[in-house]
Amino acid sequence: KPLTVEEFAVCLMDVGIIHDVGAIHELPLQNPKEVISRAQAADIVMRLLTAP
Repeated sequence: KPLTVEEFAVCLMDVGIIHDVGAIHELPLQNPKEVISRAQAADIVMRLLTAP
């Protein structure tokens, strides 16, 4: 089943990439209930992992 932005943020928290769901809102995503594509998800993970 497709993930929403919010569910994706929770997954990132579970694996320790972010520590707060709010961190995802700094990224260019509009609606937390919006379904996220695999490409968007990959892009976000790369940004988070390469962030200083």
